[in-house]
Amino acid sequence: MTTLTVLKLERAALNKAVITNTVAINEKKSKTVITCETNMANGHGCGSKFFIKNITYIQTHWYETPSGCTGGDMWHQGEGQFECPCCGLRNRLYNRESFQALKGLFKHVVDEHKD
Repeated sequence: MTTLTVLKLERAALNKAVITNTVAINEKKSKTVITCETNMANGHGCGSKFFIKNITYIQTHWYETPSGCTGGDMWHQGEGQFECPCCGLRNRLYNRESFQALKGLFKHVVDEHKD
């Protein structure tokens, strides 16, 4: 077996280990628990807890109207939210940045655009 062949086999084994490790880390992170919290402005949450892999992440967007020659006329990314499956309350994730970093591990990611 040549040195080049050995290196290729070692690289393939290393790539497989990295992929396996990444999958295991993502699986563990997808079991992160999120709580339906009490929110005085929008109503009271029920306190139910869910794995993020079982709920939908809602990415809000807001529109900036045109202004002047080159300003506005564009969509901006807003905050992340989720709707509680038990009580239907919309929970904001603006103060839970750790969940925004895990956005891709939620069951679904939905883009919501509001004028």
